[in-house]
Amino acid sequence: MSANLSLHQIKVLVLYTVDGTPGPVPRHVVETSLALCDVNIFAIQEALHDLIQNENLTQKQDENNVPYLFLTAQGKSVIEPLKKDAPLSYREKALAYAAAEMSKLRTQIGVEATVSPIKQGNDTEYACNISLSDEGITMLGLTLYSPNKLQAEMMAERFRKNPLEIYRKVLHIMTGTDEPKQTDGKED
Repeated sequence: MSANLSLHQIKVLVLYTVDGTPGPVPRHVVETSLALCDVNIFAIQEALHDLIQNENLTQKQDENNVPYLFLTAQGKSVIEPLKKDAPLSYREKALAYAAAEMSKLRTQIGVEATVSPIKQGNDTEYACNISLSDEGITMLGLTLYSPNKLQAEMMAERFRKNPLEIYRKVLHIMTGTDEPKQTDGKED
């Protein structure tokens, strides 16, 4: 049985799902999430096409030709006032399914984050060990010092939630291509 939603409501769900899912969002995650909410796949495709055409979303492909969706400034400005046009139950389900799909992707690419104790005399300090691998190739391996277990666990959890964004930031910094800082027009 297909959900009885208008094209406008489906567009709002697409924008809401992209906005509410952390990190770059693969197009198939949005499509799958809405399909699991019983939204007709042809209606999803039409909504995506219209949103990209109207510049509410942009679509970029990675080196493996996987399309990712990004909310534009225009899309961000319309999502808040329009979000109530889509039923709350659909919004909640779409975000839950998107989170589950993103979690599957993280598992597939090999995201690991562990906390290990470090003995320093009578004191115990901790290290947060993070790694990111793809098809058996380690893309990132890093050990970070932490003075306590809670902070180390927080760092590990943050990495688990958004490993690709952290990887991209490290890569930008290490290659010297980090994005210019936003200024408020004042000179220091």
